[in-house]
Amino acid sequence: MATDLKTYLQEKRSQSPLGLMTHMVAGYPDFATNLKLAKIFEKEKAELLEIQLPFSDPLADGPVIMRANQLALEKGACLKNCLAMIREMSQTVKLPIIIMTYYNLPYRMGLEKFFKQCEKSGASALIVPDILFDEKRENFYDRLDDFSLQPIPVFSPTMDQLRLKQALNYFGKHLKNKPPLIYATLRVGTTGEKNAIDPKGLLLLEKIKRQSATPVAAGFGLSSPKQLTALKKNAEVAVLGSHLIRLMEQ
Repeated sequence: MATDLKTYLQEKRSQSPLGLMTHMVAGYPDFATNLKLAKIFEKEKAELLEIQLPFSDPLADGPVIMRANQLALEKGACLKNCLAMIREMSQTVKLPIIIMTYYNLPYRMGLEKFFKQCEKSGASALIVPDILFDEKRENFYDRLDDFSLQPIPVFSPTMDQLRLKQALNYFGKHLKNKPPLIYATLRVGTTGEKNAIDPKGLLLLEKIKRQSATPVAAGFGLSSPKQLTALKKNAEVAVLGSHLIRLMEQ
C-alpha cells in the first residue's frame, strides 16, 4: 500500500535531522538483487527507495548510472517487468517507493495508463526530471493530480529567483496533491560522485528553505559523511545513487 510521504517524513524528522534515500536501477544487476538490496536498505535504516525505470538515453545521469541503465535493458528489463518487480518490492518492504523515470516512458505508454500502472505497483511518488512544471503541451502535473501518486519536482541550481518562485507557487498553490518533497540537484550536469558539494547547490537549498516549508531531498555527487553533514541545515533527505552502485560493483 502506498505511503503518504508528507506524514511519513514529518514522523521521520522528529527522530533524526537527515534521512537517506537510496537509488537503484530496476533490473540492474537483476531483479532478484533489487529485491535483496531493498531489504538490506530497510534493515540499515534507509527511509526512501528510489527505483529508476531503465531508459536508453538517461540524460541527467553520469556514466555509472548510465551503464546500469544500459545493462538492465540488455538483460531484458522493460516497463512491464520493472513495475511487476516494484509491486513485489512494495509487498516485501515497508519503505515508501518512489519511481524515477524520464518522460519518454510515460509519454509512450500514455500518461493516464502509466500513472495507473505506477499506482498498482504500490509506489508512493513519481520523479520525472525532464518535464517542466509549466509544460502545457501535455499538462503532465495537472493530469497526475487526478491520481494518488504524489509528484516530486526537481529543482536545479540554474533556476533564478523568479523561476524558483514560479515553480514553488505552482506546486504549492495550483495542485491539490501537493509535493511531499522537492528534489534539489546539487550541481548542474549529471549524476556521479564528487569530493565536494558545489556551492551553487548549497545556495539552491538555502533559497528553497527561505521560501518553502516542503522537505528537500538533495542529490547528485554525494559520497562521503562530510558531505552529508553539510546538508543537515537545509535538507531533510540525502540521495545516494552512483556511490551505492559503484560500491555494489566492487
